[in-house]
Amino acid sequence: MVTPNLECRMYESRYPQVDMAVMIQVKSIGEMCAYVSLLEYNNIEGMILLSELSRRRIRSINSLIKVGRTEPVMVLHVDEEKGYVNLSKRRVSEEDIQICEDRYNKSKLVHSIMRHVAETMEVDLEAKRNKTLKSQFNSQNPKSLIQFTMVTPNLECRMYESRYPQVDMAVMIQVKSIGEMCAYVSLLEYNNIEGMILLSELSRRRIRSINSLIKVGRTEPVMVLHVDEEKGYVNMSKRRVSEEDIQICEDRYNKSKLVHSIMRHVAETMEVDLEDLYLHVGWPLYRKYGHAFEAFKLIVNDPDSIINTLTREVKEISADGQEVTKVVPAMSEEVKMSLIKDIRRRMTPQPLKIRADVEMKCFQFDGVLHIKAAMRKAEAAGSTECPVKIKLVAPPSYVLITQTLDKEQGISVLTKAIDACSEEIEIHKGKLTVKEKPRAVSEREDKLLAEQMAKLNMQNEEVGGDDDSEEEEDTGMGDIDLE
Repeated sequence: MVTPNLECRMYESRYPQVDMAVMIQVKSIGEMCAYVSLLEYNNIEGMILLSELSRRRIRSINSLIKVGRTEPVMVLHVDEEKGYVNLSKRRVSEEDIQICEDRYNKSKLVHSIMRHVAETMEVDLEAKRNKTLKSQFNSQNPKSLIQFTMVTPNLECRMYESRYPQVDMAVMIQVKSIGEMCAYVSLLEYNNIEGMILLSELSRRRIRSINSLIKVGRTEPVMVLHVDEEKGYVNMSKRRVSEEDIQICEDRYNKSKLVHSIMRHVAETMEVDLEDLYLHVGWPLYRKYGHAFEAFKLIVNDPDSIINTLTREVKEISADGQEVTKVVPAMSEEVKMSLIKDIRRRMTPQPLKIRADVEMKCFQFDGVLHIKAAMRKAEAAGSTECPVKIKLVAPPSYVLITQTLDKEQGISVLTKAIDACSEEIEIHKGKLTVKEKPRAVSEREDKLLAEQMAKLNMQNEEVGGDDDSEEEEDTGMGDIDLE
């Protein structure tokens, strides 16, 4: 009697993808890590380092993780050869948790149905899927026709239209393993196809320690030396990539990663094929705008003018039996609205704060009034889109501040405001000196300025002992006898 295999993962891929949230169950807790099983992938083993449990200082392990607990975590690294999955709890966001829980609940129900059918019909759970499973049901028992369809959309796709990178092009890779003669890597922009870096191509200098040059899990740009499309072979070099190539590659990869994240999320939530979405939406935008990122920036404010130009051809059979080709929108209205919503949520620009530091002095009569007039001239140089404010830090130091979505525009407006202020104060024989030119400042710099101004205000406040005494003591030479 042959017992059918009833153990199988829920999805076609044997391992989860990096940066994907998966549902796990904690099996045991060691000194340095927690061992878990991935419930959606036939309980393969994973590991969470204790440092990846929380962003805060860990006071009690039991408050963060317990044996038997089920929860979503983020995939950091997958080694398919060794069956090794490294996970993190602290890097998973609320949105990832929601998506993971929703997907897991659906998959759990589907898996339960499939397992029950396989068990009752004594068929192998893994070997029989969809049509194969249905045909076996019909051949063994015609009464047991099961109307069950499990269509899992393909969520794996390269970022660009070409399947392989070009020679002499810098690409972003992640190191998977290091051998005796070479390092094996995956090309992150090309759906993780495998590449190889010979150890002689790691550095121009003598190699004293491999670990100082390359580490498993590290992400960095390298140069493509040779591509064999027939064998799927890519040879690369780390020592031949220049600083300029690194800058271009990192900039392109960051844009492509954001575009891919949006496209993948839309494909997952709307249950459409990711490659099909790229074929009719993503790659046409790459061709037209140079990069889909530039098109997505335009979609934030005017989606219809960009998206309505995207079409696809569909073949249909007419009433007279002839095959006709129709041009229809590239995606349905629901997918379109989901894409616009995701783009606006992820790509709406945040206003930048532009600041310049100056010193202004005027020692003429009514110098304070002249300085105030110059400040009003500076503020008048602003616009409704880019208003200028000038604040006193401590005489003679002032700061000019503006907020804008366009960095270049903000710098230009502040420069004009400084010129207008300088012209006005020089009329009254005053002087303006630029200490720090207009620049974009971070929240930290803004906070430091606020703290500095608060400190100076506190020092200028009156304290006990500042007032003159009502009764002053005479400190003369005493009484003088004039006789």
